Amino acid sequence: MARKANYLLQLTKFIQWPKALTPDNGSIEFCIFATTPSKEVFQKLHLRKSQNRIIHMNYIKQDRELAKCNIVFIHKFIPNDIIKKNYYSLISNNILTIGENSSFAKKGGIIEFNMTDKSVDIKINTKTASEANIHISTNLIEIASSVITQGSSD
Repeated sequence: MARKANYLLQLTKFIQWPKALTPDNGSIEFCIFATTPSKEVFQKLHLRKSQNRIIHMNYIKQDRELAKCNIVFIHKFIPNDIIKKNYYSLISNNILTIGENSSFAKKGGIIEFNMTDKSVDIKINTKTASEANIHISTNLIEIASSVITQGSSD
């Protein structure tokens, strides 16, 4: 479980948001849904630093709280339709979405992140990232198992 938190922390180092959104001395607002199991994994990220910014963990209960987030992690038990339902809000608020569901990136999520005992599988939707004005380092794109260049597919 600590391994997952470490990988998520490392992922944040490969992301650039618009400067106005996250000034150099600002924080990174990392959000998960309050119903997400294993919240203690994510709590390990609270007050850690990435790109000289402090990470604040936020537990959201309703979709309308998404706007305060820089990153939203969508656990495999949260349905993918959260992306479809909130797509334009997520994009217009420059929110990086990371999810564990299969087809997460194909359905409009930005980073699909799955771990096994031996490996980490990352799929990246560069089209959605671009629409959200989020730059993903080519170093991360190069290690992704799949790069999706079209928008969401229903």
